[in-house]
Amino acid sequence: MTIARPVRLAVVLWVVWAIVVWNVIFDRVLVLAGRRYVYAAWLAAEGQGPYLRAGDWMRAATTRGLWTATSVAGALLVVGLVLIAIASRRIATSSSSEPRVEQGGMPRAQTLQDGARDSTSRTLRLDRA
Repeated sequence: MTIARPVRLAVVLWVVWAIVVWNVIFDRVLVLAGRRYVYAAWLAAEGQGPYLRAGDWMRAATTRGLWTATSVAGALLVVGLVLIAIASRRIATSSSSEPRVEQGGMPRAQTLQDGARDSTSRTLRLDRA
């Protein structure tokens, strides 16, 4: 898999995530405005205030929801794309300094220096003076 494919996948996932967040925030703002309108209309119907129209309440809520959802989703998308750019640069620079891999996918064994013992070795070498 090349670097471009995971980057594209990450971008798509962040865009989808931003769309979901936008939808949740916009929906929540409208639901809360609808509940506030129903309560205020009930109070008005009881004779404690003037007649309230739903259009006046919901138009303001729609505007507030659009601005709030767009700003939060936009900030989320910017953060995600910046993180993707940082990660892809790290991957690109680290791939050039990776150890060589032999056939079979295992990293090349490093040689032991004089007097050093391999911790996985089953033979114990005793140095006698």
